[in-house]
Amino acid sequence: MAPVSMPNPALTVGWICALPAELAAAMTMLDELYQEPQEQHPADTNQYVLGRIKNHCVAIACLPAGEYGLAPAAAAAQQMLSSFPTIRFGLLVGIGGGIPGPGRDIRLGDIIISEPQGQLGGVVQYDRGKTFAHRFERTGFLNAPPRVLLNALNALKANHLLGQYRVPEFLQDIPKNRPAATAQFFAHPGHENDVLYEMADGTSDANESGEIEMPVQRPGRHNDDPVVHYGLIASGNQVIKDLRTRYRDTLSEAS
Repeated sequence: MAPVSMPNPALTVGWICALPAELAAAMTMLDELYQEPQEQHPADTNQYVLGRIKNHCVAIACLPAGEYGLAPAAAAAQQMLSSFPTIRFGLLVGIGGGIPGPGRDIRLGDIIISEPQGQLGGVVQYDRGKTFAHRFERTGFLNAPPRVLLNALNALKANHLLGQYRVPEFLQDIPKNRPAATAQFFAHPGHENDVLYEMADGTSDANESGEIEMPVQRPGRHNDDPVVHYGLIASGNQVIKDLRTRYRDTLSEAS
């Protein structure tokens, strides 16, 4: 059956991702795929995938190749609104690095959902602030989501507490009617690849591959099902991959 054509005003949810892998994951979540947009603003350079998730019509866009950070994401969102002015909610969904800590046993493959805490709206700009000798003072954060989404968030958390958790089901559905390579791409890479290192002070020796030999010993999990965590998400214009930095623990303490 050929995809149907959906008028632009029917699209009410905007979904932005940064990487092709994230776009592919978003596409696997669609219950129905639509044709390309019927019209697009002349200044809108986004490429769109349109579809339906349950009762919501969604416009998905990926950032241009090689572009990351807040400015490209903001530009993509603004252009999306020029073509789909009826969008009510915007989502930025993608891959991130977890910051485990007391009460936060974050593992590879887990899901993080932003949740406001105190005066913070749920997303903190980690590279906008003041760094002191032993602390980091934030000066940038986003406003809280609309109340309707905050109400939905509490309902989602309640469902999870009651065991109404469908993520494993969705992951099992990915291989259906798709090549084996696709299923392998989205499969859990194995607990042996989920290694958390102790914070390094910049003087620790590294092995030949550049890794700091300070792994944290953590108890195993009984399965590969992702765990959902709620809390603050740190977002910024740079990717943190250097193990020899205090930045991870600084962010953890700041949040």
